[in-house]
This record gives sequence, structure tokens and C-alpha cells, in this order.
Amino acid sequence: MSTPHNPTGSDASQGVDADEAIPTLSEIVHLPRYSPPELPPTLSDVDWAALTQRIQDNVLGRLMRRSELLFGAQLRATLKSVLDRTAEQMSAELQVTLSQLTRDLVARAVAEEITKVHDEIARRESGAGDHSDPDPLFGDTEPGRDTTG
Repeated sequence: MSTPHNPTGSDASQGVDADEAIPTLSEIVHLPRYSPPELPPTLSDVDWAALTQRIQDNVLGRLMRRSELLFGAQLRATLKSVLDRTAEQMSAELQVTLSQLTRDLVARAVAEEITKVHDEIARRESGAGDHSDPDPLFGDTEPGRDTTG
């Protein structure tokens, strides 16, 4: 790369194109150069598939050895960002779910209690209630019953 990286991030203000800020593969991985004795005498003698495979294997090998250095920090930052967003989304979804669950549980408990009150009043009105049973609404006491002894 002809222009050194500017740590302040103001490359654009200095006239550096954004594409120039990205290093090329040949700037990161130095490809081996072939000496003239290794090269075939004519283009028709070149095994292009073998040459392509040789270069690809070389580049991949070098990139893999340097991948942590080249990509590690960026991958960690990206992964952290993705995990942070996922955690925020899960937290929001859990909050909504727990709020709905709490409302449902309270509504069911209220409905059950209303049903108990309704049944007790209906039983008393019909005269079928045995007044010696403890009152389910008010504990052990009957209305008007003296519990002081």
C-alpha cells in the first residue's frame, strides 16, 4: 500500500480513497516468485490448473498461519457485537414473556378466587352450607362467631 494507515481515521479528508485503505492480498501474503529455470519455455507448456492450485495452496497456507493476526480482532469485535445484540433481543423477549406470564397467572388466580367466593355465596344462599365448616374466605371463623374463647 502506498499510503500508510492513518490511525485517526481521517484518510478520506487527506484524499485517500477508501479502497486504498484496504490492503491487497499481495501486500499481506508475499507470493513466491518463480525463477526462470522453473518456468516452462512457452505458454502452451504451462499446466495452468497445477499452477493455479500451487498458488492457491501457498496463499491459503500463509493466510491461515496469519488469520488470527489478520482477522482475530475484527472477528472478536463482530462476534461481541452480534452477541450483545442477541442478548438484548433475548432480554427484551424474556421481559415480554415474563410480563405476559405474570398477567396470565394473576388473572387465573383472581378467576379461581372469584369462583370460590361465588360458590360460597351460592351455597350459603341455598341453605346447603354447613355453618360448622371453616370459612374458606376468612380462615377458621364464621361471621358473627366469637373467637376470643
